[in-house]
Amino acid sequence: MSEFDADRSDGRRSRRDLLSAATVGIPWLAGCLRSSIERAADRSGDTATETRTPVSDDRVTVDVGPDGEFGFFPGTDSLLRVLTGTTVVFVWRTDSHNIVVDRQPDSADWRGTPDGPEEAYNEGYEHEHEFTVPGTYRFHCAPHETIGATGTIEVVDSR
Repeated sequence: MSEFDADRSDGRRSRRDLLSAATVGIPWLAGCLRSSIERAADRSGDTATETRTPVSDDRVTVDVGPDGEFGFFPGTDSLLRVLTGTTVVFVWRTDSHNIVVDRQPDSADWRGTPDGPEEAYNEGYEHEHEFTVPGTYRFHCAPHETIGATGTIEVVDSR
């Protein structure tokens, strides 16, 4: 009996079990997808590690999709905390990504990348925004949200 055939104690299958079953027969795809999907499966809700000290630079770079990773670094695996007035520059390291803003403070005006979730951008593209309103900003990459391409920026008052 395979690992997949054995039920968990609660009778449900884990995401890893389903991934294993879905990728039988196509090992090259399994290897390609497994690490990204496992990272997403390991996250439950908002588990980004908080950066205690805000970044004090006027400009901060966030890599979008580096090295085959599907996410924003920092921002996906660790919360990016910046001071008000900081410009965050998102730099595309691979193709087919965008930024869709899910939540932001009421008086904030960040729209994400142009053309919303319908348009994706390729390696070398840059998007920047100056964060002037304190609060929490949550966003995602529409083509890769289901495999964990979400991000969080916390903006704290610089005074």
